[in-house]
Amino acid sequence: MPLAKTSDIFQEKPKETPLYRKPDSESFKFYDFHNPEFYRYFNLNPVDSTGNSHFEYIVKWASDGAKGVADALRKIRAVERKTGSSNTGDTKLSKIFNYIRMDDSYRATSKEMRGKLESVQAQHRIKLAEIREAKREKMSKINEEIGRIEKEYKTKSDNLKKYFSGAENEVKNEYASQLKELKGIKSIYGR
Repeated sequence: MPLAKTSDIFQEKPKETPLYRKPDSESFKFYDFHNPEFYRYFNLNPVDSTGNSHFEYIVKWASDGAKGVADALRKIRAVERKTGSSNTGDTKLSKIFNYIRMDDSYRATSKEMRGKLESVQAQHRIKLAEIREAKREKMSKINEEIGRIEKEYKTKSDNLKKYFSGAENEVKNEYASQLKELKGIKSIYGR
């Protein structure tokens, strides 16, 4: 009787891969137009709607920053709640598209405005800094001129004091001798 092969008995079983894989943010791509949930939401036929630019625009917008299809659909639903029910002649797709388009336009205009405001504010800060620097330079020149004038004043004042104190001494000396003589004459006549 032949012996059984041991290799057949102990063969490893292949690892089973699960049929359902949990979607993560990497598995949901920005341009996932092929997901049928988007078509179902708008009640569109995927075969007829492949070139619909409004549909593609909305899906791109909703997919941006979304973690999955459910998150993107929640964004679309939130816009639908904001816009309210469709008027006659307007489809849900066109109403949402127009809202998103206007919102994107508003955001782009706001961003452009903020950019220009920041540019104007930066120019204002630069000009203000230039004015302050010019003021500082002028003030230092003025302070130097004030210092020079004060020094000149002090010199002239000292020279003037010297001149007049010399002149005072001359006047005092000139009249001192006359006063002394008059005082002597006065003492002869009496006290």
